[in-house]
Amino acid sequence: MCRPYSRAVILVARALQNVDDILIWKHVLERLNVRPTSHEVGIETLMVNVLRFCIDQLEDDKTRRCLKNLALCNNYHEIASESAIGLWVRDGIVDAHDEGQKVLKDLVNASLLQVDENRQFVKFQDQDQDILVNLIFQLEENRVFLMRGGLDLIEPPEVEEWESAKEICLMHTAISELPKEPRCPSLSSLYLQRNYKLRKLSSSFFNQMPALEVLNLSRTRIRCLPESISQLVGLKRLFLNDCVLLRSISPAIAGLKRLEVFDLEGTKIKSLPREIECLINLTCLGISISGTEPFSDSKTVIPHGVISSLLHLEELNLDVDANAEWWDTCAEGVLSEVCNLKRLSTFKFSFPTLELLRQFNQLRKSMEHPSLAQFRLCVGNHASRIMNRLPSDIEFELEQCNRFLRYTNGDGVFTDIKDILQQSDAFFLRKAC
Repeated sequence: MCRPYSRAVILVARALQNVDDILIWKHVLERLNVRPTSHEVGIETLMVNVLRFCIDQLEDDKTRRCLKNLALCNNYHEIASESAIGLWVRDGIVDAHDEGQKVLKDLVNASLLQVDENRQFVKFQDQDQDILVNLIFQLEENRVFLMRGGLDLIEPPEVEEWESAKEICLMHTAISELPKEPRCPSLSSLYLQRNYKLRKLSSSFFNQMPALEVLNLSRTRIRCLPESISQLVGLKRLFLNDCVLLRSISPAIAGLKRLEVFDLEGTKIKSLPREIECLINLTCLGISISGTEPFSDSKTVIPHGVISSLLHLEELNLDVDANAEWWDTCAEGVLSEVCNLKRLSTFKFSFPTLELLRQFNQLRKSMEHPSLAQFRLCVGNHASRIMNRLPSDIEFELEQCNRFLRYTNGDGVFTDIKDILQQSDAFFLRKAC
């Protein structure tokens, strides 16, 4: 039996593994029966029918949406399991990490995803992803999905296609320019990540996207956001992570009042704009700051009152240069504001000293805040330099943990951090040379 047909048998068998009624099996096989005009067309039609059937057999619509999200938004041959779950959480499909793990397990059990032997990476099998994207999902609801899986696409869709689209996926292409002011009255999601030649958006690019809720510009080469970003009054999720040329954020973001997720990790911004305090509906904020300001200007890097104004924050990931002088004086003030965030459950932070970590613990306890469900805490100076020397496999293992503590080049006593250790999944300890 040739490989595509054996693949179809496996998929159907997995979908019906708990069905012992022979009449149901017979009905399914009749439904999947193909009368091809050619061998190639027959295989393609069979796989489309089989994959549609398997999608219908999934437990719920949430699981189906996760499959669709991963197929449309991931161009890699494989993706870390944790990254797939993080994608679903950030895009609001699942509410929590545990729920994402269950969905991933269901998709693997259905043979719609394949997991490696260490269960750390998942991928689509054979040509499944191409069929899902090009022959199943892109035909739904008049949506535009362009996903070539490489750099062969150098021109964006025609303006007419933008106008009718509800969702556009143009990831990992060689596109360097986009339309100046596309008219997109129904567009809800725009995925532009990993377009490494995309350096600029026109000043009026977002003027006619009134329904946009999700915008992903991560891993592009943009240097700034156009002022028309303020027109996206319904935007809920904005991803700018790993935009390595991005140095500042336009004050126009103050208009994004409905924004819930704002990811700036991996950027090179020098300071946090005060206008972020206007984003009062934020539940997730990721920030990377490469501040090089003089010691006397440290208070301007993260303006006072910005963090404490975001009372709905559930996740705060703050990535800074642990060796920067400004952070030594700024960290304590930022932490005092973080302690006002009663809903915070996920936290990433660098503590210049062990004493500051103890103060943080004591203050949260005195305010009767619940324990953090996930944390990545780093204590001590020169932490980033030390971590950069770690073997990649060890660093990867640490990143897979929900709660870990890194303690480097510090002078504290081990018992001073026992409360954190009791909650941790992993602990990294090292003295700098």
